[in-house]
Amino acid sequence: MKIDHIAMYVQNLEKSKDFFVKYFNGVSNGGYHNPNTGLRTYFITFQDKLRLEIMNRPDMSDKEKSLMQTGYIHIGSA
Repeated sequence: MKIDHIAMYVQNLEKSKDFFVKYFNGVSNGGYHNPNTGLRTYFITFQDKLRLEIMNRPDMSDKEKSLMQTGYIHIGSA
């Protein structure tokens, strides 16, 4: 099985896009916006064709997080 993309919600969509483009040499698409839900996304493609979808919505919540918890921890590169 080949992974096509990984998706994650981010607080600041533009800064997150710029981070992955600058530090991971990603190439971003032009973005997507759904005016009904407020969802905004970018797909960022990396050299090995893996894609990262970063997303943001106006109705997102950002609860306090603990350092040691289950779920997303980091993205590593070789």
